[in-house]
Amino acid sequence: MRVLLVDNSTEFQTNIRSLLSDYDVDTVHYRDIKKISKKNLSEYELIVLSGGTGPTVKRNHHQYAEEIAIIQHSRTPIIGICLGAQLIAHTYGARLTKLPQRVKGIVKIFGVKQNPFNYFYHGERVFASHEWRITDLPHELECLAASGDGVEIFRHTKKPIYGLQFHPERRLDRNSGPRIFRQIVSELIG
Repeated sequence: MRVLLVDNSTEFQTNIRSLLSDYDVDTVHYRDIKKISKKNLSEYELIVLSGGTGPTVKRNHHQYAEEIAIIQHSRTPIIGICLGAQLIAHTYGARLTKLPQRVKGIVKIFGVKQNPFNYFYHGERVFASHEWRITDLPHELECLAASGDGVEIFRHTKKPIYGLQFHPERRLDRNSGPRIFRQIVSELIG
């Protein structure tokens, strides 16, 4: 199975690829997405939008126009990580607000809605590193888990799209992020 990893200038591309080690992964930098035709996009079973050190979504969404178009029109399952999740949330009209200070480290997330897939449980610990929070999801997106800072896991109600505001690729002791990510991937593409 083929996976497209859209690199939003992440420092941890190798770690994301490691989470996807069971699949053939092609990587493209977000500025080079135009090089992939719409026909070629359909050859992928999953698209992962990485986190990263690229420009913030709220003030620079024009720089992510190609990713936003993929989010809007692709029939291929999508998972967004941190900045990638913020792109998905922004695309559907969720609110992004700057936190008073950057969150970095292990945070607890709590189930908000009963999860039909049982891929996370109440009080999971994940690694977060962001300065923006996602709140006020529109009706197309539903929150599955949150922290004290906002939405941490959400999904589209009709399309195979998930957002993870945390970093599953950052493996620290007692971090459930990698397991949650792999279970979502398994749910989406088997």
